[in-house]
Amino acid sequence: NQNFTSTNITFICNATDLNLNNISLYHNISQAFGFNQTNATPGTAAQSTFVVNNTPDGNHTWNCLAYDIYGNSAFASSNNTITVDTTAPNVTLLTPLNNSIWNTSYDVDFIFNVTDVLSNQTNCSLFINDTYYQGNDTVTNITNNYTQTLVAGNYTWFISCFDSASNTQNSTIRNISVISLFGSLNITWLEPTANINVNQNEFFEMQV
Repeated sequence: NQNFTSTNITFICNATDLNLNNISLYHNISQAFGFNQTNATPGTAAQSTFVVNNTPDGNHTWNCLAYDIYGNSAFASSNNTITVDTTAPNVTLLTPLNNSIWNTSYDVDFIFNVTDVLSNQTNCSLFINDTYYQGNDTVTNITNNYTQTLVAGNYTWFISCFDSASNTQNSTIRNISVISLFGSLNITWLEPTANINVNQNEFFEMQV
């Protein structure tokens, strides 16, 4: 099985016989499996090339049938299959929402969906501030999650996915702010001042 990202496909067949006559291409592209075109191939050995344009996305079966001048014919021993895939995966970000604030932990969950017409698995990567952080080459067509530990700060993030035919799609870019969970606490003594004697019921005043 071969993958193609072009809709113009070239098929090549070889045949040998003492008295070759022609080689014909058979396929099921936009039709039931059957004859498509033929080339005259006189001689004892020949290679025949066929071009099919505007091939739709999908899995397609093909074979070649050779005839000699006496009407004897034979297909190749087995059919071949090609996959035409010109469509990139569809990537949808779920959470965090754009311009959201993350203050529950420093471990941020980046959740997304990816679907692909011809593949159940894609290769998807998480980019934060345009830098690759982590990825998985067996992402399935369901909801997926990457968890990444980040320090407090402002970030951009997106998901990039490609399928088995290397068709690539980047998601939209989102912004997220990770907030410090434990802010610093500053205490300033006001009264009494240092190095003085106090009574038992003396009050202390401080500013936080």
